[in-house]
Order: sequence, then structure tokens, then C-alpha cells
Amino acid sequence: MLRTAVNVVALLVGLIAVVASEDEISFNGPSGLKVHCSRKGARITVYRNVSNGTSTGKITTSFTELSERDASGNEVSGQSGGKGKHTYNAFDKQDFTITGPLDVVLANSNHVNASCLTISASLQEVSGATFSGQVCAVKDSGTLFLGDENSTVSAGQLKFTVTVRNWDWSTNGQYLDLKMNIKIPPGQMVKEESGQGKNHPKMFLFGGGAFAGFSTQVKRDDGLWVSMPSGYPKYENKGANNYITIRIQRFNTSCEYDPSIDPGSSPESNPSKGSFLLPSSAPLWILCFLMALVIHL
Repeated sequence: MLRTAVNVVALLVGLIAVVASEDEISFNGPSGLKVHCSRKGARITVYRNVSNGTSTGKITTSFTELSERDASGNEVSGQSGGKGKHTYNAFDKQDFTITGPLDVVLANSNHVNASCLTISASLQEVSGATFSGQVCAVKDSGTLFLGDENSTVSAGQLKFTVTVRNWDWSTNGQYLDLKMNIKIPPGQMVKEESGQGKNHPKMFLFGGGAFAGFSTQVKRDDGLWVSMPSGYPKYENKGANNYITIRIQRFNTSCEYDPSIDPGSSPESNPSKGSFLLPSSAPLWILCFLMALVIHL
């Protein structure tokens, strides 16, 4: 009976793994880097396996909102011009097409190799604008050239590119704000690093050696790099949520933005060793069945 129970558990665990794989794409990078990208909302989770079976804390980046602003920074919702909405805040419900990973040479770099997923979605609520990009595990050390800024990257870091196309601007729209939420391990705090200078991205330190680099430069479809207004990228903390907003000047057809994240190399302070964690996507009936089976045994 015990052997039968073990076989049933193994079968159900395999089923759970299949269900989880339908919800996200996962791949590995150099230096123990682990990357997960969800099909719903293109939520990106990154961490690093380190020595003795431990790993760094997970850092999860979620896209939260796109909102059009006028010259004074006010939302233009309800103002004249444009066919669709001028704010989009349904990323958590948005289905993304994800392909890859494929080996590529990073754009705007000195031939830095990476393994990348491609993400894309059509945002019907804003008149068919598209939101796309790449989620990349960097394989080499090198430099990214982002307009007036130079950004150093190393093997085992995460870099992702965001591209917005065909935004239906209102008459008064001058900026497009993209807000992202970065969840970091419990007990850690975000600190803005000063002293990097105007030719380097703004750095956010997360503790444990983890950090993120957010450029002040955005590339437009005409090939020009445009600086954000003073104060952007903008950081706000609200409880467990760490919001970073980038402000993009009005563009004709598309714009492109390139942040990067390093999960550090320090193990999580309180890793759960020997525990069996089920993915949140597992159906409730499977979880209940497993619990009843364990109790019965």
C-alpha cells in the first residue's frame, strides 16, 4: 500500500509540474542564475543558486501600469484626442506570448552574448498598442551603450528590454509613465545608490549583493536616445511594494527601455531546507488530495 501511495504522489507531482510549466517559462543562465517568466502579466522572477544547495532570495518584477501624462505630469484620462483609453493597469490579467529562449547578441552592446525569451502582448484596451520585449540571461561581461550612459553587465545577470508600440496619444499627452513593482526578499530594503554620475544608470541596492540598474535614457523609434525628466526613474515604497516608474517622452511609433537586475550571491537569510513547496498554480483538488493522502499514511 505504501508503494502504491508513493507512486500516486509521484504521478500527481508530475501533473503539478506540467500545470506549472503551462503558466510560466523557466530557463537557466550562467553562474547559477534561474529565470522564470509568467505567461500572465509577463512577471519576471530571478534568483541564483549558490553553494551548499542554497539560493539567493527571489526578486520579482511585475509590470503594473502604463499611464499617459500631460506636460505637467497629470493623467490625461478623459482629455481630448485618441481613440482608446490612455491608462492601462490590467497587466495581471494580460496574456503574453512567450517564445525561446534563444541565443542572441544584445543590442546596444560591445558584442555581449545572452540567452533570451521574447515576450509580446496586444493591449486592446488602449486601441491595440503592443507591449513586448526580451528577458535575457547575460552570458558575457561587457558594456551596454544607452545613449549618454554606459552600463557594465556581467555573466549571470538578468537584463530585460521593454518596447511599447502604437500608443494612441491624446492631444495633450506628452509623457508615458511605466510603473513596475519589484518584490525583494523579506527583511531587505531598497536603497538608492548615489554618486554614480550622469553617465551611468540609477542604481537600486536590495541587500545581499543584489541590485538593479535603471537607465535615465529611452530609445525612440527614430534612433534617438532621450533623457527622462529630472527625478526619473522614480522610486516609491508602499509597504511590501517597491515601485519604480520610468517617464518616457512622447514618441511617434515606438520606444525601448533597458533595465538590468543582479540577484546577488548571498544565500537567503532563512532558506526553507528540506521542505516540499507546491506551485501556487496547482489545482486545489490536487493539494487537498495530497494532504488527505499524507494524513492517511
